[in-house]
Amino acid sequence: MKILFIINPVAGKNRKKDIIPIIKNKFKSTDHKYIITQTKEIDDARLITMKYLKQDYEIIVAIGGDGTVREVASGIKEMNKGILGIIPMGTGNDLARTLNLPLSPSKALDRILDYNIKNINIANVEENKFLNVASIGFDAEIVKNTKIFKGLFKGKLAYTLGVLRTLFIFKPKSVTIKYNGIEKNEKVLLVAVANGNYYGGGMMISPNSKIDDNQLDICIIKNISKIKLLFLFPSVYNGKHGKYKKYVEFIRANSLNIYSKEKIFLNIDGDILEKKGLIQFNLYNKNIKVIG
Repeated sequence: MKILFIINPVAGKNRKKDIIPIIKNKFKSTDHKYIITQTKEIDDARLITMKYLKQDYEIIVAIGGDGTVREVASGIKEMNKGILGIIPMGTGNDLARTLNLPLSPSKALDRILDYNIKNINIANVEENKFLNVASIGFDAEIVKNTKIFKGLFKGKLAYTLGVLRTLFIFKPKSVTIKYNGIEKNEKVLLVAVANGNYYGGGMMISPNSKIDDNQLDICIIKNISKIKLLFLFPSVYNGKHGKYKKYVEFIRANSLNIYSKEKIFLNIDGDILEKKGLIQFNLYNKNIKVIG
């Protein structure tokens, strides 16, 4: 079997160099052919994936965060062949949580060697594929604002400062939402379109999602005061926010359209785009094979 390991050296904590000797030790007693390479810039993982799939590599292992996994998955789907492996070494590792993968690199490598393949859904938003969650609103702006502080502070401190800045400046978004033949105008705090369960480094935004059920699970959190938000937001970590029925709505659909007259930020598995007008979410017409 031919395996490619793609390391994103800037994702998450700076311990990527530690994974190379672990890979060599795990694979020295196997007959598998493998190559280890690193990305240098955005979209490298997708291009590298496609290059090696053309050379008949069968498994492409993403070593990094959810953004790296998404790039590798995009390359696999463009080539219409290949199996995705994941060694979670990013900041959030939310897809790994949804798939119940171990966060230990050594144990994650054992899963690769066990070769237990699952078929999971892949979703689209505009021209972008995602495996986990895409969202607009408060959470997307937290991601954007956290990046402002990441150059100065590490980990949870940067995230906390991002949350505080967002609380101070964020204004609810007026949007039109269409799904299952229903159209509604809402002022929302956020809309999360989920294929998986987790995002934002362990927040269970969609506790009832199943990543292989051919459905998108949508969480809408409506406009609430910032004081009430301080009580609601922590409940997202354990998936208990549904108890706030006045402000939180869950729906299921194969596709969803959101229209906004004003500029909004779109979070796609941790990557941020600026959008205005119509945003279309749907399931991709084929699944992707993942080692889980």
